[in-house]
Amino acid sequence: MMPHFTLKKTFAIALLVTACLPVIAAGFIFQSFFSDTLKKEITERNFFVAKTMASEVNGFFKYHRVAVELMSSQISTHELLSHEHLDMFLKIMIRHYPLFNNIRILDKQARIINLAPFRDDFIGLDMSGHPFIRKAMTGGQTVWSDVRLSTRTGDPVVSMAVPFRLGTIVVNIDLAFLKEIAGKELIGGRAYAAISDRTGTTIAHPNQSFVKERLNVRNLVIIQKGLMGEEGTFPYHFRGVPKIGSVVHISETGWLLFIIQTQKRAFSAVQKFKAFLWTSTLLICLAVLFVSLYFLKKAISPISRLVTMTKNIAGGNYQVDDLPATYPEIDQLAQNFKSMAKAVSIREHQLKQSRERLRQSEKKLTNIMNSVSDLIYTQDLDGKF
Repeated sequence: MMPHFTLKKTFAIALLVTACLPVIAAGFIFQSFFSDTLKKEITERNFFVAKTMASEVNGFFKYHRVAVELMSSQISTHELLSHEHLDMFLKIMIRHYPLFNNIRILDKQARIINLAPFRDDFIGLDMSGHPFIRKAMTGGQTVWSDVRLSTRTGDPVVSMAVPFRLGTIVVNIDLAFLKEIAGKELIGGRAYAAISDRTGTTIAHPNQSFVKERLNVRNLVIIQKGLMGEEGTFPYHFRGVPKIGSVVHISETGWLLFIIQTQKRAFSAVQKFKAFLWTSTLLICLAVLFVSLYFLKKAISPISRLVTMTKNIAGGNYQVDDLPATYPEIDQLAQNFKSMAKAVSIREHQLKQSRERLRQSEKKLTNIMNSVSDLIYTQDLDGKF
């Protein structure tokens, strides 16, 4: 059996549905639109930071490559290989470029003929067994080696082979400076930078143990996309923690630079916006409820008084007081009920008077009949007297 709702409940439900449904629907629309917009802005900003930082790192390695190429040009131009000042020239380069661990000059057979800092036991050492040196000598272009850990400091180092007319220059570059890049707090302290080499091995990370252990993370989606040549911002999970990362190529060395945030911290603004939106929606609905109940009470109150009036009339109380003025329609209805009650009261009074006169007549007739000793009654065939 369907429940019977009172007029008050029906109006209340109608007002709530009419007022709150548009607000809730608007909330869903705003959440969908602005959440997507905020997420897009966050990922774009993350990618922009990655592009900017990758450009700086790339510029750093390009600067040092150009310096070595200029050095090879100087040696070729002035025939310094046979000059007694070559040692001094290499020492000056080491002092001027502090990240150069050492500089080695190789002849066309890849044997060391000079180096700085100088070590006599290295002279004549054959370095043709290193793939990157062979590649530079056969290709005639600068080649970067794979990253390895220094046996002396434990920090990552990379070598650069620059071929020139008289042989090849090999420079070892200390990558300890990458600690500063990985240690920076980015995007309000929510993000950090990391760098991997061409094989997906970590060479810079805020957690230095990853570098020391040469952690390889090429199984991560973001690494795989980077190694396949893609750049952008991608969601992924690392050790059960959902994160987003922007990957950009360092074209000079072929490495990958990442700007990483946990999804919780990255999209905290989105969650705050959602909380604000739904809190506002709830407050609006509550405000609508209270306002609706106020006006509903104001609208229903005259009807309630009218119901009380009709109950009194139905119970025989025709003395109806004037109701306070409310709405014209209700006032007209109340006046009609009052007029009806007055008319019923008059007719009932008249009926009582008629009944009283009839009772008096019957009483007189009874008295007459009781005072007469003999009476003649006549009765027709139907039995009527």
